[in-house]
Amino acid sequence: PFPVPSQSIPTPFPVPPSPFPLHSLSLPSVPALSLPVPPSVSISLVPSSSQPGPGRLLCSVLDFYPAPIQVRWFQGQQELSEHVVATEVVPNGDWSYQLLVLLETPPGAGSPTAARWSTAAWSTP
Repeated sequence: PFPVPSQSIPTPFPVPPSPFPLHSLSLPSVPALSLPVPPSVSISLVPSSSQPGPGRLLCSVLDFYPAPIQVRWFQGQQELSEHVVATEVVPNGDWSYQLLVLLETPPGAGSPTAARWSTAAWSTP
């Protein structure tokens, strides 16, 4: 229905060749939305400058995706919900996130203290 020109159509300005071939362009990697990444978790003792005693416990939850996550402190089977301070979930700039959760009261002499985390796709035992 439409005639196809046999000659190329001239452009109003010259188009220089690209110094970057199309196949050499790379885009930043974006995790597939269906593939969650579990966090890297560590617990460290943070000395308290204002209180005598062994200090406070800091749980660092790093490099996880997607952002929704829950971290809870336990002493034995008992959840420690008081004296817990957490940062907001912070984006790292590479599509992963981090969170810091501090247990302000020093651990008791009884049962060991543990931090447990969970997301929609992952959880600690």
